Amino acid sequence: MKMRGKRKDEMTVEQSIVGGSLHGGSLQMNRNTDHVNSHIRVNRSSPFGSSYKEACNLGLTWLYNLGNTCFMNSAIQCLVHTPKLVDYFLRAYRKDINPLGMNLCIFRIQQLVIVLLKELVLAFCPLVMFFVGGLFNVSYSLSQCALFGQGELALLFGDLLRKLWAPGATPVAPRAFKSKLSAFAPQFSGYNQHDSQEFLAFLLDGLHEDLNRVKYKPYIEAKEAEDRLDEEVADEHWRNHLARNDSIIVDVCQGQYRSKLVCPACKKLSVTFDPFMYLSLPLPSTTMRSMTLTVMSTDGSTLPFPVTVTVPKYGRCKDLVQALSTTCSLRDDEKLLVAEIFNNRILHFLDNSSDTIELIRDNDLLVAYRLPKDSETSSLVVFMHEQVERHFLNATSSSKMFGIPLVARISDLSRGSEIRREFLKLLNSFLMPVEDSLNEVDNDQNSANEDIDMEDVISSRLSDRDVNSDSGSGDDSHLGPDDFQFYLMEERGGLLSKVQKMQMNEIVTISELTRPINVLVSWPDKMTKFTILPHWFKLPFYP
Repeated sequence: MKMRGKRKDEMTVEQSIVGGSLHGGSLQMNRNTDHVNSHIRVNRSSPFGSSYKEACNLGLTWLYNLGNTCFMNSAIQCLVHTPKLVDYFLRAYRKDINPLGMNLCIFRIQQLVIVLLKELVLAFCPLVMFFVGGLFNVSYSLSQCALFGQGELALLFGDLLRKLWAPGATPVAPRAFKSKLSAFAPQFSGYNQHDSQEFLAFLLDGLHEDLNRVKYKPYIEAKEAEDRLDEEVADEHWRNHLARNDSIIVDVCQGQYRSKLVCPACKKLSVTFDPFMYLSLPLPSTTMRSMTLTVMSTDGSTLPFPVTVTVPKYGRCKDLVQALSTTCSLRDDEKLLVAEIFNNRILHFLDNSSDTIELIRDNDLLVAYRLPKDSETSSLVVFMHEQVERHFLNATSSSKMFGIPLVARISDLSRGSEIRREFLKLLNSFLMPVEDSLNEVDNDQNSANEDIDMEDVISSRLSDRDVNSDSGSGDDSHLGPDDFQFYLMEERGGLLSKVQKMQMNEIVTISELTRPINVLVSWPDKMTKFTILPHWFKLPFYP
C-alpha cells in the first residue's frame, strides 16, 4: 500500500515572549507557519496567563448541533484536527480553487439542466410556465447556477476551520456550511440523523473536486503489467492518477492498493493498482477465542476431564484438534474425534478438518473422544443413556435421556453380549466407590425400606467377569428389569428411534448404511446411584 507524501502528523505552537508580550504567535504544522495573531499581551507576573493558555488551546472549540447533526460535527472535527489539513487551510489555499470544481458532479449537471429548461420555457412559452412553473421550483437563477460550484464547498470549509482555530474562539454554529451542503447534497438536507461515514466520503470528494489543481483531465490508457516489477507498475499507475487528480486531499487522504485476479479457466494473472480514499474495516477485536471441551477415553481407562484451549476466532476444525492434541498430550497412536452434544446425544461430529469453528457458540457442549489410530476398520458405536421413571400413583412410566454419550470402536458386533461387554468396560471409570454408593442409597428416602446389599448389586452388575470375559456364553437368564437393556437406534426423518431390542444370545443385525452405530442403553433405577455419569454435566468443574 502506497501513500503520497510524508506522514509527519505533528503540531506545535511556537511562541516567543519578549518584554512580557507574545509577539507573532504562530502555528507550525509540518514545518509551515501561519500567523494567527500579530500581538498577544501576557501578564508579566504570570507566565501562564489566560492569553498564554488560549494560544496553547488553539482549535479546542466545539460545534453546535443543529438538530441531530452530530454526524456532521464529528466528521468535521476529525478533519479540522488533521495537522496537514489545518496547515493547508490556514495558509493561502484559495490559489488552488478549481473554477470547475463540483460543477462537474452529476447532481450539479442535473440542476443546471433544470434551470436551462426553466429559462427556455419562460422565454418561448410564458403561458405554459404559468401552469407548470411548480415543476421548476428552483431557488436560484441560471447566473447563480453558473457560479454555484466554483469552490464554494472548499471556501466554506476553510472559513469554518479558521473560525475554530482563531484565538479566543467561541463555539461555532455551522449554519452556512450546513445550508450549502444541503444544496449540493439534498440527502443531507433537514436536521435528521445521517450516516457519518457517508457524509465524510461526500465531503472529501467535494473538497478534492474544489481543490483539484488539474483543470483539464487528460485521457490516459492503462497498460498491462505483463512481466514488469510491481514497483514499476505501481509508480506508473500512481503517476497516471496524479495526472488527473492533484489536491491536498490526494496528498493526505488517498493511497493505492494492489489487487490480483487469476482467471479460473486460463489461469492468467492480472495485477492492477487502484487508488482509494477510504477503506471499510471491521472494528478492532481479538482474533483468538477460548473453547472448553471434555476429553474422554474410549477404553474406560480414565475419567473425562475438561480442557480449555485458545484457537483462532475464524479458524478451522483442524486448528481446534491441533490445540487439543497439544494440551492433552495426545500419543502418536491416538487421534481425536470431536462431537457436539445436544440434549444428551451427539448432534454431529466435527470430522471435516476444513469446517469453520466460527459458528460454534461459547455455550455449546463439545466432547473430544480419544480413539486409537489403528481401529479404522472397527465400527464406531455411540452409547446413549435413558432412564425409565415409573410413576406409582397412576401406574405409568416415562423415559428421559441423561449423561454424556460414550463412544468406542468395536470389531465384533455379532452378538448383544459383545456390545454389552464393551459398554461395561466404558462404564468402569464412572463407577463410584462402594462406600459412596452405600451412602447415596442410605440417603435416598425411597430406598429406606428396601433390603438390598448394594455391594452385591454392584458386583453382580459390573463384575470383572462381565467386563473382561471373552466367553460370550450368551446366558440371558440373569438379565431382568433391574439390568441394562440395549436398543439399536436408526435415524428416521431426522430423528433417532428404536428399531430393535438386543438379546444377549442372539445375532444383532446391523445395516451397512448405519454409520456410526447408535445404541440406546436403558438404565434401571438402582444403577444410576452407582456412577457419576448421570450427573457429569452438573459437576462443579464442568463449564
